[in-house]
Amino acid sequence: MSEDRRAVVVGLDVHKSSVRLAAVRDGELLRETTLGYDHEQLLAEVRAWPGARVCQEAGPTGFGLHRALVAVGVDSVIVAPGLVPLRPGDRVKTDKRDARRLAGLHAAGLLTEIFIPTPEHEALRDLVRAREDARLDRMRARHRLGKFCLRHERQMPTTCWGITRRAWLARQDFSLPGQQQAF
Repeated sequence: MSEDRRAVVVGLDVHKSSVRLAAVRDGELLRETTLGYDHEQLLAEVRAWPGARVCQEAGPTGFGLHRALVAVGVDSVIVAPGLVPLRPGDRVKTDKRDARRLAGLHAAGLLTEIFIPTPEHEALRDLVRAREDARLDRMRARHRLGKFCLRHERQMPTTCWGITRRAWLARQDFSLPGQQQAF
């Protein structure tokens, strides 16, 4: 049996405050535990198996854990959750099952890793997401304001949010204090 097949494979189900770890070798579960989301604590667990291969799904916790593992020489990959094979009817998701499934599939070579952005690239992605969020927030606020005016039988002039519409909005006055505050 090749040395790679004998290596320990660790599946991680990562959340904002906890990490579920499942370590397997040749289909045998060696260790399963839940840790706090702490890089040092997780590194100590993984160091117990030199040459271990680690796998986790991409998620909102970012790539910091992956970078910490790679920085100390651990073979770590991140996979897209949508590309993890599922058996038909297997819809129950628990941390324990997810960590075990990731470890088993990674050991079998059935997972495809994703591109890991550099910290600079990730910062640029954050900026693009923030811009899109701000654009959507502005659009929702405009829609709310337009519907508020319609409820009070006030038709906004023009079809664009230019100087004319803004000047018209500045001249609006509502008789009831609650309406004025809402406006």
